[in-house]
Amino acid sequence: MRTFPEFAIRVSIICMLWACAPRWSAPHAWAQESSTPAGGAAAASAPAAASGSATDEAVEIAVPLLERSPFDRITLDAANQNAVIETVVLDLPNRQLPNPLPTTGSLDIRRLRHPSIPYTVQWAAITKVEFFEQMLLAEAERLTAEGKFGDAFEYLAFLTANYPQLPGLEQALQTHLWREASASYAAKKHAEAWPALVALYERNANYPRLVNAVQAVSDDLIARRLQDRDYAAARTLVEALSRSFPKLNLANVARWQGQFQSDAEAQLARARKAFAAKDYGEARDAIAFARSIMPDIPGGVELWKEIQATAPEIRVGVTQPAPPGVMSQTPTWAAARVSDLVNPRLVEMVDFGAEGGVYASRWSDLKASDDGLRTAITLKPLAVERGLRASTLALRLVEMASLQGDRAQADFAALTAGVQLTKGRGVEIVWRRPHVRPEAFLQIPLRWLATASEAPGLWFDPQPAKRDGIEHPFERSSPPSAAAGEPRLVVEMQYPDDESMLDALMRNDVDAIDRVPPWQLASVENAATVSVVPYRLPTVHVLIPNPANPLLEVREFRRALNYGIDAESIVRDIILGGETRAGFRTLSGPFPAGVTLNDPGGYAYNPEVAPRPYEPRLAALLAGVARTTLAKREEEKKKAEAEAKAKAAAATEPPTTEGDAAKKPAASSDAPAAETPAPPPAPLILAHAADPVARLSCQTIKLQLDLIGIPIKLAEFKGSAPPAELKYDLLYAELAVWEPVYDARRLLGATGVAGRASAMMAAALDQLDRAENWNQARDQLREIHRIAHYDLPLIPLWQTVNHFAHRKSLSGVGASPVTLYQNLANWRKSIE
Repeated sequence: MRTFPEFAIRVSIICMLWACAPRWSAPHAWAQESSTPAGGAAAASAPAAASGSATDEAVEIAVPLLERSPFDRITLDAANQNAVIETVVLDLPNRQLPNPLPTTGSLDIRRLRHPSIPYTVQWAAITKVEFFEQMLLAEAERLTAEGKFGDAFEYLAFLTANYPQLPGLEQALQTHLWREASASYAAKKHAEAWPALVALYERNANYPRLVNAVQAVSDDLIARRLQDRDYAAARTLVEALSRSFPKLNLANVARWQGQFQSDAEAQLARARKAFAAKDYGEARDAIAFARSIMPDIPGGVELWKEIQATAPEIRVGVTQPAPPGVMSQTPTWAAARVSDLVNPRLVEMVDFGAEGGVYASRWSDLKASDDGLRTAITLKPLAVERGLRASTLALRLVEMASLQGDRAQADFAALTAGVQLTKGRGVEIVWRRPHVRPEAFLQIPLRWLATASEAPGLWFDPQPAKRDGIEHPFERSSPPSAAAGEPRLVVEMQYPDDESMLDALMRNDVDAIDRVPPWQLASVENAATVSVVPYRLPTVHVLIPNPANPLLEVREFRRALNYGIDAESIVRDIILGGETRAGFRTLSGPFPAGVTLNDPGGYAYNPEVAPRPYEPRLAALLAGVARTTLAKREEEKKKAEAEAKAKAAAATEPPTTEGDAAKKPAASSDAPAAETPAPPPAPLILAHAADPVARLSCQTIKLQLDLIGIPIKLAEFKGSAPPAELKYDLLYAELAVWEPVYDARRLLGATGVAGRASAMMAAALDQLDRAENWNQARDQLREIHRIAHYDLPLIPLWQTVNHFAHRKSLSGVGASPVTLYQNLANWRKSIE
């Protein structure tokens, strides 16, 4: 409903129009228009009335011009108070105005506010007509002048698509590109200036000062890549100069090509000098540098082949370095990878079959007796030639079967009845009872069987890290088989994240990467020069509670952690990015569940025990109960200590008489003291490795536990194990539980990964050692799974199926190895 002042103004406008002789009018009867509730055409047809027309037309439109529906604008002369009228798009031939504007006749229009009512405007009253596209162009030029290039681009793109023949559009486009490139260059954003210059060249190769701008920007871009030693990118950019600007006379192209030639020749000379001095690492770096500058430099390929044949090298990208060490427990992911390199075993798991792991030895033949009570180990001639001795092997087996010493293994000792030398190169082990997989106990590090001088080349020795800890070299000293092409040097290149590691693989900076994150699998599988290979067995992800924290010794609190983590959503949404892949699943225990339904790798997993669901309310309740329980325990402990001290003090005091007793103050009241509010719980420190899966998983776990009142503080560390100085409450670990019948004690025993074992768990592990066939072993492992689910010595999360990737120029890696370096002796690298 209109207000009175507005209605009065409109009535006065109608009266003025009726009395005067206006230069433009509506073709309908005035009486009909004035009778409309809104004042109709009469109110809109009165530019001569300042109080009415000006107020009606000068309405600010908040939305940008580009977002409005198309319209045109007419400006009237001074006699009509320079009124501005927005109209429906004018119907003019070819959208062209008469030039000059007519002084006679009229123009039919429809006002934008009242498009259903036609009007007539006298040409003599019109001073300016602006088409919608002209207004858009003017706005684009204004935005360009103000440096708002993103907004201006939207206007110009719209005009180019809808009004390509608009006069002045091409010049505005070129001006826009020039100013954007100039502003980006001034702000040292050379990468943003480059595409603007390319686009400007495509529109006008003769644009003033374009040559100088292209050279200035390209010089800075190339220089920056050279500072990063990225000669491949710099060379690509120089090649793009000639290809992108063929009509420009760019003097810097020849200058850069000459510099590349001289730099590559200098590195080639350096490589030849280092190779002559048998400094193969320096020679390899130099020839790689020379070929990155100029891949086709004369003599480069021949020298590379000679260096690689003399001292074969493999480069592997990793995110998690691992210190070399003997695996006495179930290893973490990184430790399992490096162990095959620096601590190869006499017997190794190479596959998995219907009855557990498949074991093989490059150095010996294994033969078990029919009753399973004897295992004969016969060293192969190759092992004897390389320095291994049966007498040393027998001695080490005796040390493992003892109850003391660094090499003692309790489960091996409980199973072994004796060790004896046989004729020639053999050792025989006598077992107290048959075991379902005795080969698992024979994974003896070759370092135990010989020294480096006695058996050179059997393993790789870690060398000092280079390039601020980024390069981790492992070298095999004087391997006799070097001439056969076996790798002599393995360099693990540590990268901060999966993106940079994958970039290095695509650039051919590394020959392989140890793991492709699940969310990157699809893109890497599509790369033409790269192959993706699955590992044979999945890995198990768990949280390891630190028994030093009394709260984590309370089982209810460990259950609270289990209920408070939405493991299923982490696997589905975080690790897999919403996709589905076989083998990725949550777990209810510490053993792998296998990749497929009938996968023998899941023989220890109890399918009847379901993973705990995500129950945040129950988790919060259990956490509160656990804290209360712990507080009562500590209070009772303090009370017992106080009573013990009081009794000890009373025993040392002289006896008291009845009079002394009467003088003593009365006992204090048992009334409870006023309760003080409990302080907020201290955050638990969750430690995790610098691995992309671990990092994302722990960040999500922190968010979930924080919400239910279990505050978490993250602590990231480098390597496969936290440093000694890092004090943590929970440790996120990815474990290689590949042979549960062998790994169960190393995982859940009192001296294993869990660091604790209940009486029930200890008894179950002892029962497992007495299993004589696979049915007994499988049943007992599933019982151990059930106990672990109940007691939670480790908090199970999920399992992942891992993949590695390698350049197709690297051969011999195997179809589905258990570990990355399992077939390292067969790896061969060809030049690309």
